[in-house]
Amino acid sequence: MKTETLNITPNTITPLKAHRLIEKTVTVEQGHLNVEVGEHIYILTAGQNITIPRGVPFAYANLSPSLTKISETVDAVAVNDDTKLYADETGATYIENAAPSTQISMSLYQGLADMRIHQDAA
Repeated sequence: MKTETLNITPNTITPLKAHRLIEKTVTVEQGHLNVEVGEHIYILTAGQNITIPRGVPFAYANLSPSLTKISETVDAVAVNDDTKLYADETGATYIENAAPSTQISMSLYQGLADMRIHQDAA
């Protein structure tokens, strides 16, 4: 197992991606975090965690005005990059003719990206 601590700045969304080989547990150490996992969005606060299964698209969004600190614990260390990118932080998608569950994930992600962009304009 390997654990890494990350700071997610306010009004930030990460790319929508999936790990092919790694299962990941995310724990919020400070702040709030919206986590998209597959077809669902979870809102976590300090002390809460979620496990992201391998092969399932996920993204993080800090839509708050405060810094969020998280720790990621992976069940194994990949030798090479094992991620598959579905969409970037602008909402641009990279998968055509996706399976229905992936289409739902990309649609949810676009909603998170739109919320972040809307906050920029406010």
